[in-house]
Amino acid sequence: MSRIIACIAVFFAATPVTAEQLESSDPEAGQHAQLALDLNTIAVLPFEVLTVDPVGPEISVAAYNELRSQLEALGRFSVVEQSRVEPFADSDMSPAEIARELGVANIVQGSIQLMPPYYVLRLRFFNAQTERSRLGTTALIGVTDPTIKCAINPETALPDGISNVVDSVEQWLFPVAEPSWEQKLIIARSAFLDVSLTDEERMLGLRGIREANVFLNRGGPDQKSTAYSGSVVVAAAQLGLESEDEGIRHSMWFTMAGVGDVYLVEPLLHSLKNDDDVWVRTQAATTLAGFLDEPGVRTGLDYARVNDTEKMVRKAANLSMLSDAEQKEYWKAIVMSPSESDQARMRAISDLQRDHRNAEPLDDEIMQRAIALGTRSRDPRVRSRIWWNISKTGDTKVVEPMLQLLNNDPDERVRESVVVVLSHSFPEEPGVQEAIEGAKTNDSSPLVRKKAEEVMTYAFRR
Repeated sequence: MSRIIACIAVFFAATPVTAEQLESSDPEAGQHAQLALDLNTIAVLPFEVLTVDPVGPEISVAAYNELRSQLEALGRFSVVEQSRVEPFADSDMSPAEIARELGVANIVQGSIQLMPPYYVLRLRFFNAQTERSRLGTTALIGVTDPTIKCAINPETALPDGISNVVDSVEQWLFPVAEPSWEQKLIIARSAFLDVSLTDEERMLGLRGIREANVFLNRGGPDQKSTAYSGSVVVAAAQLGLESEDEGIRHSMWFTMAGVGDVYLVEPLLHSLKNDDDVWVRTQAATTLAGFLDEPGVRTGLDYARVNDTEKMVRKAANLSMLSDAEQKEYWKAIVMSPSESDQARMRAISDLQRDHRNAEPLDDEIMQRAIALGTRSRDPRVRSRIWWNISKTGDTKVVEPMLQLLNNDPDERVRESVVVVLSHSFPEEPGVQEAIEGAKTNDSSPLVRKKAEEVMTYAFRR
């Protein structure tokens, strides 16, 4: 935690507020003192389980207990006893009303959702004094397949990353400690360049650099160089070549794809030719598409296109060498090919949409194939995700198939996705509002009912 937070915590501990001060003749002074004490009080409500998966409740309880344990271990603020918050698990009371009942300044609410192979915890914060709220803090808290490690803590079956959720709670309680994006960039760059940290910790630093760059770069493209300094590029190339974790090597080339520093060319070519992991070589080939005019790049891609032992790498190298028009025809051929997997065709449709930056309509034949994939694929991930891509153009032909899925698809994730896409892209189309209202009341899944209720609050305001 930052020195600012530490100073705040020490200040509260070193300057207790007495009863005489609270009962001072100056009511305003007493009110401010009470607010300072209340800042440290927090209630964590039992988590909602937004999935019908039978393991969901067990995962929810484990995540809830782990979060409470880590918050209490910090010793910086008072966490309300579990027995006091349990009666509010299914309460219709608002967060402000619950906070008043418990006598606390802060409420933390959470929900558990199944997104195979992970269970996901989403937190919501509410400050009763300012009526300030925030959504969106997320952590992976478990897996459906026990063979998947994914930084899972073997003692708790919960990822170590839940500590990041605890950090976000602290930032909520002490917003004064929130650094600027310039400061976040400095912190993230320092972490990435710290060779004493693990590769995973350094990778988190690089992601922090990328996130800070997104915000700082709003002022113009010239600011990109201030985020990805020469030392950052050199360190990225080193990790991309030398990390023992193939996931780190893959993520490194993926993250650096848009940076454009020519120093990356030689490491990428070396990785494309020599890395023993197919995914790393594939990503190296894809990233090299941004350097086609640099010496040796076309030769290296052409060699991989012909000689690599893996079809995936050969495809990526070939695609990187094509012009924009040739790539478009390539993706269309994948969509039309019955021998390609549903996942491959969905990705090709996504690539076509990425090419259509002005939201131009898809060809009628491609659109029909896309709708067929979204309604008939046996893979629920395809039926769920494809609508995000084909709804970008605003083509209303997709509305009726999505309404059918909302009423009939057996997978709750598909129905949830359809609710979001319909409310975001087609809220004014006939039957959409009525269908989502019906899902809010009648859908068998608590996940879908919850999502329908959420979108009704902002998508159909009159």
